Amino acid sequence: MQKKQQKGSESSYDSILSAVVRLAKTVAYEKMTVRQICKEAGVSTGTFYHFFPGKAELISAHLNTGHQERADNIERLVQQGSAIEKLHVFVKEYAQMNLEAGVEELKSLLSPTENLQHNRQPMFDVLKKIIADGQKNGTFVKSAPAVEMTDIAMTYLRGCAYCWCVKEGAFDLGARMQLIVNILTHAFVDVLSFPIDDRGMII
Repeated sequence: MQKKQQKGSESSYDSILSAVVRLAKTVAYEKMTVRQICKEAGVSTGTFYHFFPGKAELISAHLNTGHQERADNIERLVQQGSAIEKLHVFVKEYAQMNLEAGVEELKSLLSPTENLQHNRQPMFDVLKKIIADGQKNGTFVKSAPAVEMTDIAMTYLRGCAYCWCVKEGAFDLGARMQLIVNILTHAFVDVLSFPIDDRGMII
């Protein structure tokens, strides 16, 4: 009996999180209501408040879960390959994460007035490890600490995502972020040590 209740609780919790994912495609976080979320999830408001003190805590749980899952997936994908290849994999996955979130969700996420509490650290840590490993094996320059280089890279990438939102998804986010990673690669490595293609990009 206790196991059935536990499974039911897990199902309700997951249903609420899934409802937020669906609603975020068309509704900004600040405009979502608990009643709307409960209706989408098929649960009562009592069940909602059993798991979450309020909407803000639910949104934070949703964002933190998504960031951690994506970071874990990238870590699996970058087990092999050069530091440059790993950097490209990270940016490709980061772009895909933003594309899956969509313009409306990102507007809420990146809004300076929304003040959503979410943990960006998992993605930051994965990129920092890629850069630190690249510094250790001589691929990336050591003129700045890995944490500072990571912060610079994430600033560019988040800025790109912000512009994509402002322009209502008018440009190819994946292609733009790949352009950014090419520029960052030139800044992070000694270009004389790597072959260059006819576009001036590191091979």
